[in-house]
Amino acid sequence: MNVTFSTKDIDTQSADRDRDLRSADWFEVDKYPTMTFVSRTVSGTPQSFTVAGDLTMHGVTKPVTLNAKELGKMTDARNRVHVGYDVTTTIDRRDWGLNWGRRPRAVR
Repeated sequence: MNVTFSTKDIDTQSADRDRDLRSADWFEVDKYPTMTFVSRTVSGTPQSFTVAGDLTMHGVTKPVTLNAKELGKMTDARNRVHVGYDVTTTIDRRDWGLNWGRRPRAVR
């Protein structure tokens, strides 16, 4: 599984925060317009599983493990099954060079 996210489309429901996250202080969206996750292994059951893979963000690739739990499933009018999952992980943003607050900032 390969997933690509647009860093330009960050939406936290706060225009000021979104503008800050898109800036050179954080994601530098003009230089790094996407984040990518490429899975390597999946283990567990359809109801609870982990996905190990590589996350590329801000020009840096690091391994991460995603933890997934089934939220529920339903069958639509065309008899297709849809499944919802909650997927979480914890990362240290500094591993990807997102060091706001630790690097010198220009004085204006």
